[in-house]
Amino acid sequence: MKNFTLLSLIGTFVCLACASCEIINPDEQIPSYVYITPAKVNNLIGKSETGIAAYHLFINDQSIGVYEPESSDTIPVLAEGTTKIEIQPFIWRNGISADAQPSPLHTHHIDNEFEFSVDAITTIDPTFEYAPSLFNEDLPFNQDFNSSSNFIIVSGSNSALPNTTSLSSEVFEGTRSLKVLLDDNKPSFNIQNGQAFGMDKFADAIYLEMMYKCDQIFTVKLDVCCDNGVAFVADVINISPKDDWNRIFIELTDEVRLFEISEDRAFKIQFEATKPDDVETATFFFDEIRILEREF
Repeated sequence: MKNFTLLSLIGTFVCLACASCEIINPDEQIPSYVYITPAKVNNLIGKSETGIAAYHLFINDQSIGVYEPESSDTIPVLAEGTTKIEIQPFIWRNGISADAQPSPLHTHHIDNEFEFSVDAITTIDPTFEYAPSLFNEDLPFNQDFNSSSNFIIVSGSNSALPNTTSLSSEVFEGTRSLKVLLDDNKPSFNIQNGQAFGMDKFADAIYLEMMYKCDQIFTVKLDVCCDNGVAFVADVINISPKDDWNRIFIELTDEVRLFEISEDRAFKIQFEATKPDDVETATFFFDEIRILEREF
């Protein structure tokens, strides 16, 4: 009888121990895997370079993480079956890779019926658009150089002359791009658009978007105009050389609010550079220059 009782106690202890192990170490959920392809932007003027720097992935409204679009890595996620996914695009603010920000200019990619397969790789092809509200009215400034150029030499400067080029090796997309060539005879340039334009100081986000490539540093400036002429010229950012065409988003929100604090102003965009003494020539190309404003 004593032996039976002892065996019963031992059996009960073993059962409880096994049950406890199952609670402490439950079966692990097998992950699904996703691969995110490079972004598409449907209403992008130029198709070659989107300017999307990173993706913020959400699954069922829960943040999974931020990932680079050129990464070849697959992402493990604990999801299966029909699931909501959302991808928020990031841009490099002012072209600075350390300053990736959620884009205020683009819509999110949302799929409420995305199918995950357990222990398998599923591909996501994110598609974004520029926010439709950006184009409710004519853009404050928009220059693509296909038919003409609105850029001229800043008055009083000994600047190299900007010209449009039609060489296929030099044009971004379309038929022409803007080119400035510096040499020892003309070692610097200072150019701006000819017609001043207004910007909305009440907009939540104001960006100068453009395509460029260059082999030397150049400076982007704002020429702040008033009724009597030029009020002042403000440096905005220095842009580093790029061998290939690059799309950049330069934020002007704070500058516009600051410069229009007392009265409405008009603006011009300026580009300026000087050739270093240790190089024979310096070349700069520009295209698709436009101002984007958005209210949320």
